Parts: sequence; C-alpha cells; structure tokens
Amino acid sequence: MAYRVPADRDEAARVEAHELRAIEQEAQRRMRVACLKTFAALVGAAFFVVCFAGKMKSQPRIVCHEVQIRWENAPHVPPSTYTSCRTVEM
Repeated sequence: MAYRVPADRDEAARVEAHELRAIEQEAQRRMRVACLKTFAALVGAAFFVVCFAGKMKSQPRIVCHEVQIRWENAPHVPPSTYTSCRTVEM
C-alpha cells in the first residue's frame, strides 16, 4: 500500500509554501528598493562633488619677497629695504 498524506496536511503544506514564497518575494522587493535608494544617494553625492565642489573658488595665495635698493652713485647711503607682496591665483 502506498504512503498518502492526509488531505488537510497536504492543504496546510501548500498554504505554508505559498506564504513562504510571498515572504521571499517581499524580502527581494525590499532589497531592490534599498539598492535603488543607495544608488540614488551615491549619484546625488557624486553630482554635488562634480558640480559644486569644482566651482568653489580657492583662496588666493600671497607671495612675498624682500626688495633691497642700493644707490650706485651714493654708496655711503644705507640700502633701502622693503617687502613686496602679491597675490597668485591657483
């Protein structure tokens, strides 16, 4: 005689399998949504960096050097000294 599962157990197994498939599909849907949100956040951050960070103006750099002037026709006069500064755009 062949082994048979009672009808109520067989029906319960089908319902349980259906519920498990529904749970798995919901988990996959949530994973796809999470991946899309992460991708959108990364694209937004990259857009900000490319568009706005590149347009930020850097501070000008100040370059200074000391200037000393000596008079050829008056060697006895001490040299005149001052510091000259200018800005350099980077």
